[in-house]
Amino acid sequence: MPNHYHLLVQILNVKEFLKKFERFLISYVKSVNEVYGRVGHLFQGRFQSKPVESEEYLLHLSRYIHLNPVFAGLVKEARDWEFSSYRDYIGTSQKSKLIQTHFVLSHFGNIEEYRVFVESFGAEEMHRIEEALWK
Repeated sequence: MPNHYHLLVQILNVKEFLKKFERFLISYVKSVNEVYGRVGHLFQGRFQSKPVESEEYLLHLSRYIHLNPVFAGLVKEARDWEFSSYRDYIGTSQKSKLIQTHFVLSHFGNIEEYRVFVESFGAEEMHRIEEALWK
């Protein structure tokens, strides 16, 4: 997304994750600033997070993240967003070692069921789930 990003991350050690994520973001901002000859903050607003406390929420969140560029009008299909893990989930790209799809996909009989779950979602449903996810 041009002005934000979504990560679905399983955190095993909160302190360690936050320390490493902070270092990653600082390095990223420094790199972007250097490349584009700019200074200062890169991100507007504060980092937000929300714990995933149910399997239902996990599945809706995964679908929401994969469809976000579609409903924002940036691509026609979820698989077309180059910065997405969706192709890893539906088996149309070489899997990255960093992207673990098995937990989400284990809730479906096969990859095709997950693809249908994601791609059959309409704009009205997306709006409702968006409101529920970010309350």
